[in-house]
Amino acid sequence: MVLVKADDRTSLSHTAKDILLQPTPGEGIGPDRYEPFPLAETTIHSWVHYMESLGEIPTELSE
Repeated sequence: MVLVKADDRTSLSHTAKDILLQPTPGEGIGPDRYEPFPLAETTIHSWVHYMESLGEIPTELSE
């Protein structure tokens, strides 16, 4: 899994990561649904630059 639109100004993306890596028993993946979700190291941030470029060709492609 890849987190997208992650807002570093809040704790929501960190909380989501914790839940995906340490799911409540029965809410994970695998045969018994106890295993953590595979989480990519990459995070796509929710930058204002992206919102402002709606309808344009993006030029900032560092992520």
